Parts: sequence; C-alpha cells; structure tokens
Amino acid sequence: MGLPSDKKNDYFPHLLPVEVSVWRDFISAHGHTFDRFDYDVHVGAGRRPGAPAGDVYADNFRDLTQKRIDAIGWTGTYPTIFEVRERADLQVIGKLIGYGRLWERENPMLSAPELALVCRIIGPDDRFVASDKRVSIYEV
Repeated sequence: MGLPSDKKNDYFPHLLPVEVSVWRDFISAHGHTFDRFDYDVHVGAGRRPGAPAGDVYADNFRDLTQKRIDAIGWTGTYPTIFEVRERADLQVIGKLIGYGRLWERENPMLSAPELALVCRIIGPDDRFVASDKRVSIYEV
C-alpha cells in the first residue's frame, strides 16, 4: 500500500500535521492488515437549526456538527474505528467509545466495530482504561 506524498494534509481530512505523521507511521507498520480505509467519517445526528427541509445552510450546519471519526479500517466487512493522537488520554478513549456506539446505532446490520487508538505516547492510567474498555492501542 503506497503512501501519499502530500504536504498539505489533503489526503487525511481534519488530522493535524503531527497526527498525519503518527498515522503515516501506523500505515507503514500495520496498513497491510486492512483492505481499505475510510477517512473523516461522520456519525451522529449533529444539530440542525430550525429551518425548512432542504435549507442548504441548515444542512451544512448539521454536517459540521456531526461527530467525525478519523479513520475506519476495513478487513472484509469488519470495521475498526481509529482515533489518532500524538499523546493519548482519557478524552480520546471516551470519544472512541462514543463513536463506536453511534456507529452501531447507524449501522445495525454491520459488524460491531473494533476500537483502536493510534498514538506515540500513552500513560499507564490511560493504557489501563483503554484495556478495560477493549480499546486497542497502536504505539508508533
């Protein structure tokens, strides 16, 4: 699997430059274990201001307020939801758990997702909670 050579972060929507570096290292080490990846996947209802159906501004606002998963890796029909951070913490573990529940609600016919955190640094307390909540950790 080749890596894009972009410098502007066009290939990995909404990842910060340091997160792009973390993700590229993950892809280099583990990307071959997945069939494909989807990026910037929206889940949840978002918020829509009171406006008539079809109002483009209200629809755009809803899209902007939905939750966004960094990446989903697919192995056949089995999804893995990824969040990417340089330093992992409880906040990102909580986000992963929430994204997993929203994914299940919106995709009841698909397999329940695995949850995975890709990071460079994670403390022992955060590692303990991730393990307890069945969140896989990829330190790169």
